[in-house]
Amino acid sequence: MTPDASPCLQAHALVNGERGAAYGPPSQDFARTAAMWTVLLGDRLRPGVALTAADVGICMIALKLSREVLSPPA
Repeated sequence: MTPDASPCLQAHALVNGERGAAYGPPSQDFARTAAMWTVLLGDRLRPGVALTAADVGICMIALKLSREVLSPPA
């Protein structure tokens, strides 16, 4: 991948390249993570509530945003 490739092409290469081979499709990776987080946070959730893959995506965005706040401007 060349440095001048579009962000979408770069993301596609990451998701479907080595990272995809290591972790599987994002939907499966996030579903596994949601199942683990549901167990870890079970005592903090309402009874019968389970986290979803979409919840994981939202939480990961929040994580990235919190890190971005600490990043110095380029």
